[in-house]
Amino acid sequence: MKKEIKDKNINPLDHVSPNDAGLSGSGEGVLSSKKKPVSKPFDRSKEEASINLSPYLIQSFKYKDRKSFAFYLKLKQSFTNSRIYNYSAMSLSKKIGVSYYNTKKHIDFLLDNNYAYFEGADLMLVSINKISKFRRFRKWAILIKKDDDLNEILNSMNILLLKHSLEKQEYVRTAKRNDQAACGVRNKTKMTLSLYKKIKKIRRYQPELIHGSLRDYNIVGVRKLSEILGCSIDTAAKFLLKLERSKVIKRQVIKGVIRKGNDTTGFSNISYKEVFGESYGYIYQVGNCILFILGTSIQFT
Repeated sequence: MKKEIKDKNINPLDHVSPNDAGLSGSGEGVLSSKKKPVSKPFDRSKEEASINLSPYLIQSFKYKDRKSFAFYLKLKQSFTNSRIYNYSAMSLSKKIGVSYYNTKKHIDFLLDNNYAYFEGADLMLVSINKISKFRRFRKWAILIKKDDDLNEILNSMNILLLKHSLEKQEYVRTAKRNDQAACGVRNKTKMTLSLYKKIKKIRRYQPELIHGSLRDYNIVGVRKLSEILGCSIDTAAKFLLKLERSKVIKRQVIKGVIRKGNDTTGFSNISYKEVFGESYGYIYQVGNCILFILGTSIQFT
């Protein structure tokens, strides 16, 4: 018979060899008395995250609230399971590198708009699919790195809105080009059937797209950009200047001379539309010259 251990202070596992207990060389085994390591609630193992967005989703936020949405995206990148364990504004601010005041302000915005909710002591982030009623596409994704601050995320969203505006202009230009090509081609067999049907559809449902002159450049002025971003003209101008200095875009002011000399009669109160038949652009006078500015051409490098 086996000898019983009478001393209650003695742990029976102390008399079991590591090999009998099935321990590996690292000291871990089935009968190990060590606790399993607890996974850290804050997971920054992902260096970056690509989040599909919609330009219309971004524009649905007021410009002053857009930084709170950037804060939401940063949390989505940092917490892959959308759960912040044992939420504390002070602890969260240290982990993501945002000040305590801004963290509390943005969290209050998310809670007030039902973009986040509490589950016990944990803060849960609502899925972006429940926030957005717009379809999200991969081509409108923004890349968020773990060290990006809120201004950098906001800048990425503004770039997305600018690209979306340029793409819409490209769509209109293609429609005008195809319509002009269709007018010049009498024999419809020279044109693909799908393209011909597309032109007929645009002529019927979007006739305004094929009106006006055809230009080979995209025009986005500061005033127009301020409407796209929903911000002030000064903020839009600083944004464009920042992109140009960073060599993200190239800008060129499209301008020219209407009349030069002493005879400038009749041009003092004339509008750009009266001269060119377009609703955008403006005319101004410098000395004896009547000049026009169509807008600013923008190209991404």
